[in-house]
Amino acid sequence: MRIAIHPERKMNMTGSIRMPQFPYGAVYFRKSNPPREDWERDYAAAAADGMNSFRHWFMWGAIETAPGVYDWSDYDRQLDLAARNGIVTIVAEMTTFAPLWLVSTNFFMTVIRWSNLKTG
Repeated sequence: MRIAIHPERKMNMTGSIRMPQFPYGAVYFRKSNPPREDWERDYAAAAADGMNSFRHWFMWGAIETAPGVYDWSDYDRQLDLAARNGIVTIVAEMTTFAPLWLVSTNFFMTVIRWSNLKTG
């Protein structure tokens, strides 16, 4: 687990990030849910309700959309909204969510459905 923080946030005397004394928040963002148009309202409402931390899933397959092509735009916006609303972001890496391009170009990788049947 990693913690991302806006550069303007305060750090403690040792130079490390100052976490809230009592972290209070939620898991908020998964790629495409909730919809982008709700984000600003949701962050403001969370801050008004006293939340001070959100955990986000950073999913490999949603970030590296093609070999060597990275799309950080949604994650950048999430971090900016968090900073504007005084909310610390805890990053949960989800490397098990392999990109579809990787699975389709590597014969040794197999996709398994929830029903445990191979898909290709």
